[in-house]
Amino acid sequence: METFFQIIYVIVTIVMSIVILLQSGKGGMGAISGSSSTGSVFGGGGAGQFLNKLTAILAGIFIVLAVVLVQFSTIKKSSLEGISAKKSSATTTEALKKDAQKPVENKKDIEKKEN
Repeated sequence: METFFQIIYVIVTIVMSIVILLQSGKGGMGAISGSSSTGSVFGGGGAGQFLNKLTAILAGIFIVLAVVLVQFSTIKKSSLEGISAKKSSATTTEALKKDAQKPVENKKDIEKKEN
């Protein structure tokens, strides 16, 4: 399921980039870049409105997919942390049991070892 959302995310990103590049600039560079010819494809003034709406829709989808993918990653991360926490607690418990089985040295035994 996560892979499906990742593929859709990439497709939306590519399409949104293309739509943004198709829009004419507000400056004087529009005629040089050839954006005057793209307006004739969609009609006289419809290209700007259509591309603006499409960009807004794609941006909304982009944000929603980003949030969904973050949720997938946090769920995966928390489940992995739970597994590692169980393993580490089991290891700690085993170590404590081994330490509990060792005989306790008293103060005299420690002093003898130091000498």
